[in-house]
Amino acid sequence: MSYRPLTPKHPTHDLPYGLVLLGFILFLVAFPLKTSHADDPLMVDLTDRLIEVTSGFTGKSITLFGAVDQESDILLVVEGPSATISLREKGKVAGIWTNINQEKVSYVPSFYHIASNKPLSEFENLDFFNNWELGFNNLKFQFPDNISQADQQKYHEAIIQLMQQKQLYISAPSSITFPRNRLFRTNITFPDNVPTGTSHSTGTYSVTVYMIKDGELQDVDTSTILISKAGFSDYIYSFSQENGAIYGLLAILSALFCGWLGNVLLKRR
Repeated sequence: MSYRPLTPKHPTHDLPYGLVLLGFILFLVAFPLKTSHADDPLMVDLTDRLIEVTSGFTGKSITLFGAVDQESDILLVVEGPSATISLREKGKVAGIWTNINQEKVSYVPSFYHIASNKPLSEFENLDFFNNWELGFNNLKFQFPDNISQADQQKYHEAIIQLMQQKQLYISAPSSITFPRNRLFRTNITFPDNVPTGTSHSTGTYSVTVYMIKDGELQDVDTSTILISKAGFSDYIYSFSQENGAIYGLLAILSALFCGWLGNVLLKRR
């Protein structure tokens, strides 16, 4: 048994199941197994590997499907690029609510989707689940050294809750189904606020599928989904990053012009 290289760590537009099944059959025909299922016990594919975010983007759902060579459980993790976020703690000062503390937390996945064919509680006590740092509770954020363990736990829970509210952290137990013998499928939904890359740094999302038999990890398949801005919004964003001073000046001039024009139109009335 060999593993593929792996670094541990809204509206939907679902395709009809018939098309997904047909695509998978064509996939098997185009890439037949060389000798036996033992050579490749897990096969996985996606209906789309590139998501372009334009100004009218309202979210997108893609289908992941695959096959196993024996009756198994499937666990899926989709993880976005890591980011640094700021957490602000509010408190009363002289009777007024205000920010009393701010901390920066690093290595926070910008997106995290975990799905399985069973309740996640059936996997959480398995050795590989913790060794591979799977699930919300096992995410290893990097906190400043001056933060106590108790505060780290508090901030960890706050980050998870915040990302879930934004629909960027998704737990989907029992969402992976086996509609045809050993063929499985599930949907991965990206909301309209999904973090994107730019023309200089495309957002690369890792897609990792774990095949489990009798509580033991049998095989792992890894792939990627690219999410990037496209169209006029990408041009504006790139220009602002490359020419910050010019972009700022143009923004000021544009605001002054709009103010002058509004004043002229009001006077004519």
